[in-house]
Amino acid sequence: MSEKVEAYLAKSKKAAKGDIADIWLKFEQLYSRKLWHQLTQEIRAAQANPEFVASINLKEFYDGFISEFEHRINALQLVEIVLPIAKFIFDQNKEAAYEFLTKIEKT
Repeated sequence: MSEKVEAYLAKSKKAAKGDIADIWLKFEQLYSRKLWHQLTQEIRAAQANPEFVASINLKEFYDGFISEFEHRINALQLVEIVLPIAKFIFDQNKEAAYEFLTKIEKT
């Protein structure tokens, strides 16, 4: 497991409570077992959970976790994961959202 991902997951698990902590644990298990398809499905399910989304910074979620294995995610699935993250960034800084999407386009 990447040190960056390991540190991000550990920090996120420690800060989370209840069902949200269970989501982080599931992410960690799937990532360590390299079950990319199942991990992708869990990420999409978590993004549909308003409690999960409200508990994290989506940009940090991408930078600390998803970016480390995005090359293993189906292109359509990646777009569906990245769009809410881009909207989150756009709401804070339009220029940063453009840069984020430009970077994604190159992958």
